[in-house]
Amino acid sequence: MYKKIMIGCIMLGIFAVAGCENRQQNGQEQTTQQITQNMETVSQESTAMQQESVNAFEAETEVTSAEVMSTEVTKVETQEEVQATQSISKEPTQEVVQQGENDMVIDITINGTTLQAELIDNSSSRALIEHLSGGDVTLYMEDYSNFEKVGSLGFSLPRNDSYYTTHSGDIILYQGNQLTFYYDTNSWNFTKLGEFRNVSDAQLRSILGTGDVTATLSLR
Repeated sequence: MYKKIMIGCIMLGIFAVAGCENRQQNGQEQTTQQITQNMETVSQESTAMQQESVNAFEAETEVTSAEVMSTEVTKVETQEEVQATQSISKEPTQEVVQQGENDMVIDITINGTTLQAELIDNSSSRALIEHLSGGDVTLYMEDYSNFEKVGSLGFSLPRNDSYYTTHSGDIILYQGNQLTFYYDTNSWNFTKLGEFRNVSDAQLRSILGTGDVTATLSLR
């Protein structure tokens, strides 16, 4: 009887130890599963945060690209406006210059042949043009020393005298009231009004001839 009781106690102890081992194994398995689940959760959260960062960066990049494109468009529009402004400002200036050049050109008819004379811009030439605006001026001109034709204007102009060596084709104001056409050189203090254009030295000599001439000045 005593042996049976001892055997029973031993069996109960074995079963108790086995139960403890089973509970420990179950606890370890549950702990491992929890750790695994926690790691998966952290990994998922990290992936989500990385995706959010990527999305935010892409959105910021798109905004920056849009701003750059907007800036480029603004630059192009500004350049077009500047070009348009320059074009508008240049055209009237060219017209004014052309008009000014034409205003300084007069006709001079010598013995029936009309030549163009381009005047320089000084007070003497402007006064002459102003006088011609009231009508043509005709003068009788004599040959002097075989290098010029000279004649009285019949009125005085402002003088801008300086020492000057003439050339063929020069139109000179002498002493403020005499007009001279040079077909050769001479040096003196007088005022240059302008010169004949589109005519060679030989042609001018032929038109002026060797004697006296009659010349008529008129606006174009």
